[in-house]
Amino acid sequence: MWRSGKPYEELRELSLDLRLSAYEATCHAAVDGLYGGTASVNGDGELTGQLAAELADGLANLTHLTRLELGEAGSVPHPDWRVRLLASLARLPRLAELTWPRLECDAAASRALATCSSLTALSVEKFRAPGPLAAVTLAAAATAGGTPASPADGNAAADGAVGAPGLSITAPTGVAVARMAAAGAGQEAREAAPAAADVDSAAAGCHPMLLPLPPNLRRLTARYSGLGGVSIAALAALQLPPGLEQLQLRNPKLEIGDTDVQQPAGTRLLPVAALALGLGLAKLATHCPGLHTLRVINESRQRNALAAPVGWARDSGGGGGGAGGGHAPWLSALSGLRSLRRLTLSGLQLGKVDAEALARCATGLEELYLVPLGSVSSAAVPVLRGMGLRRLVLPYERHA
Repeated sequence: MWRSGKPYEELRELSLDLRLSAYEATCHAAVDGLYGGTASVNGDGELTGQLAAELADGLANLTHLTRLELGEAGSVPHPDWRVRLLASLARLPRLAELTWPRLECDAAASRALATCSSLTALSVEKFRAPGPLAAVTLAAAATAGGTPASPADGNAAADGAVGAPGLSITAPTGVAVARMAAAGAGQEAREAAPAAADVDSAAAGCHPMLLPLPPNLRRLTARYSGLGGVSIAALAALQLPPGLEQLQLRNPKLEIGDTDVQQPAGTRLLPVAALALGLGLAKLATHCPGLHTLRVINESRQRNALAAPVGWARDSGGGGGGAGGGHAPWLSALSGLRSLRRLTLSGLQLGKVDAEALARCATGLEELYLVPLGSVSSAAVPVLRGMGLRRLVLPYERHA
């Protein structure tokens, strides 16, 4: 590895295809072949760690480097050496652009990258939620200007109806997020509510359930190259710096997963999942103003059409039957996506009030796909048809 020298120190751009993990695996295989699988190479991961440390020391000499691309694998869980390598990039005073196409950013990787104050452009594979949905969402809500209610506040009525908000949110989602937060005061959310000190740290952007980013970042790209999309918990946890000008999701798909639905039946969206959806859509509205296409897909293993959290249909003004639905609070957050033209909502139960929220908040929409596995009440269908869409695809199943 280089240590010094003018030709290297004056480099402006560098692309490295490291393959350190593959190198370590090859070394272990060779040693196992020699010693019958009983020997190791300087301990588990130690050889690669030494190489990564030398690489970090060598990179530190490139004080003029402005752009770096790394071809190393980056899937989770991250070995310690990879996190240390990321943290070492903070030693490059002029590094403005980092591209690591296969890097999956979990909490450790994000915290390491957040120390790189010179970075203005970052391109990675994806972001991973740093913890359970409820803890992540409530921490994210705190950064949006809210504080969680204590379990003694009694915000939920005795009969289980939604009462006063358990979180007071001042965010672009406005009334919609406040209504979602009201349902978030339920038992499942309260059990995961952070302590007051945790709320203060969340508001400061340093909560362990959040994904921080470099403070001066202007452009962020997440490839999501496979079939999977963005988990709603990961999007809620993502702490986008105020100066960010562009967030590019190559695969604009929000995934509702197993941990986002009420178990074991898997027929209803959790309150904190709906809150996470609203917070995530608000972020997209702020940082993806040109977003043209969006898919919200129920990927839970039960594949049921999801009803809204308990009590939300009534709280949204729908009541029972086909008028309700209860997804209207988080659907209202679509109002910030003014360039949205094509929307897919898959695996949701939608009622008339939900359809009215779509008609009211997605005014620029041209195509709406409610398939597969969706369910639309007969009362909602005329509202949807009245939106003047160029293309409307309804599910085969309709609930009255």
